[in-house]
Amino acid sequence: MMNIRHKWKRFRWYHMETIKTTLRICILSVLLFSLSTSSFAAENMNDVMDGCVLPTPDRFDKFLAYMGAGVYVPDDPDYTAPDYMYFQKDIMGRDEAGIEADRTAAMQYFLETFGLDFFGEEVVEDPTSVEAMSPQGACQMAELCDIEGVATFNGFMLDPRQEYRAYAVSEMTAPAEGWAVRDGGWMVMTIEETTLYGTWGGEDGKVVPAGSMLVFGDYNIDTGDQPIIIHYHSGSPIIPGAEGIMFLCVLTNPEFGEGRAQGIMVPKTLEDGRAQTNIRNILTFPSYGIPPEA
Repeated sequence: MMNIRHKWKRFRWYHMETIKTTLRICILSVLLFSLSTSSFAAENMNDVMDGCVLPTPDRFDKFLAYMGAGVYVPDDPDYTAPDYMYFQKDIMGRDEAGIEADRTAAMQYFLETFGLDFFGEEVVEDPTSVEAMSPQGACQMAELCDIEGVATFNGFMLDPRQEYRAYAVSEMTAPAEGWAVRDGGWMVMTIEETTLYGTWGGEDGKVVPAGSMLVFGDYNIDTGDQPIIIHYHSGSPIIPGAEGIMFLCVLTNPEFGEGRAQGIMVPKTLEDGRAQTNIRNILTFPSYGIPPEA
C-alpha cells in the first residue's frame, strides 16, 4: 500500500513538473513573439514615418492630393517672394523664347475658351514695364497688361511660404512632410462684371463678377529626383465667394493623360496678424475615373 502511495506521489510530482515546464515554454514563446511583433511593428512604424507607397484608387490611373498650410507674416519687410520670371526660368527652365511661347499659348487659350482677346488693339500695357508693345498691339513680355476696363493679364508664382505640398502621389512614396509644389503661370482677373464668350460662354455669353480669375500654368513637384510636371488651365472661371475660392482645372501630363483638379482655398488671418494658408486640392487621372462596364 505504501509503495502504491509512493508511486502516486511521484507520478503527481512528475506530472506537475511537466505542466510547469510546459507553462514556462508557453510564457517564453509568448514573450519572444511579443518582442518580435513589437520589433516588426516598430520597423513598420518607421516605414510609415518615412512614407509609404500609395496604391492607385480603382478606376483611376493616377491620384494626387495637395495641401497648403503655411503660416507667415504677409508684409514681412525682410522677405521678397519669387516672381513669375523666377518660376518660368529657374523652376521650369524656360528661356526667353520658351517663356514667350508659353505666354502666347495662355493668351490663345483665354481667347478661344473665354473670348478674352489680349492680342487686340485695345490691350494696354503696364506703363511701368520696360518692354514695348508689338506693332500688332499684343501684350509682349509685360509685367501686367489689360483689356482696358475689362480684365488684366499677368504672370504669377504662388508664394512658397504658403507651404503648398503634395502629400499623396499614387504609386510613389511621399514623405510625411510632403513634396513642395511649385505653382506658377499666367492669370487673368476681371476688373468689373464681364460677359465671357468663347467655348465656355457660347454665343450668348455668361456673366461673371468683378474679381473672377482664370489661370494657365504648371504644377512642378519637387520629389528630390525627377520633378513631376503637370500642366493645368481653368475649366471654368474661379469666382471668389464668402466661403472661399473653389477652383476646377483641366490637367495634362504626358504620362498620366488628361485629368481634373478640384480644390478650394479658404485663407485665414490668425489673432497675431499672421496669414494662415488653407488649401486643399485633389487631382485625378482620368478626370472622372474609368467608367465601370455596363
